[in-house]
Amino acid sequence: MKTVILFIVTMNTLNSTAIAQTPMPEIPDRVQCDNMAKKAGRLNERYPSHELYYGCLVAESVPTLLLESQANMGAGKKWASRSLEDTTPADFIKSQKTAEANVNAGAYAAQYAIKFLRANTLDYYDTRDNYLEMAALQIEIGDVIRQIIAHNYTKLDAKHPSLELGRLESRMTTLKYCEVFYENYKTGRMTEVERSFLLPQTYQERVFTCAGVGVNFYDLLFPSRMGTKANEKVRRMCEQNPDKWNSFCAKFRSKH
Repeated sequence: MKTVILFIVTMNTLNSTAIAQTPMPEIPDRVQCDNMAKKAGRLNERYPSHELYYGCLVAESVPTLLLESQANMGAGKKWASRSLEDTTPADFIKSQKTAEANVNAGAYAAQYAIKFLRANTLDYYDTRDNYLEMAALQIEIGDVIRQIIAHNYTKLDAKHPSLELGRLESRMTTLKYCEVFYENYKTGRMTEVERSFLLPQTYQERVFTCAGVGVNFYDLLFPSRMGTKANEKVRRMCEQNPDKWNSFCAKFRSKH
């Protein structure tokens, strides 16, 4: 087990180096994202690319976040409905892991939308309460599906007790993999947590996979985005009033 974990950490260190050298994709305009979300049709008909869609999640487009939440909840319900009697134990475990990742990712997107709405009361003023209700509903749906997943695992362990240890070890390996990235972002050893959302590969490998074991990258995204906005506001203030806060702005520029 230790060898497996060490291999994963080593490979992810190499992957992180390569990804860090990739130019940071541009975060799209939130209003444009809202307009795309409100169009009719499937997601690939509303958003020109996966990159733009994920970028709209980072841009705090509440309608996009709710679409993401609803889509994940739908997929989670579908995967959780798989029957142990109709598939192999290995495939059943995969289905439940996928269901859990979908449900958690959907709940985290809804929670992120709620945080944004509460922190920015003037945004979405006319539809704010409606969006809050929609997000809360998705979280409730997620709680119900998680109960189904837990029941499915109970049935699996009762029928195939020899598989439980391997299943739990696999989960622990994934959890340690995710905790490395989470801690590196949280402590500043890695920067630009947005990169994990903006690149489809890292979204799948980190945001989605780690959601499956309860690691919430949206929790890192929210303070990062709030800090970026605050820095942008100070930067504009210093540009518009270079003499008024000269000493403060000099210190700010030296740090940023």
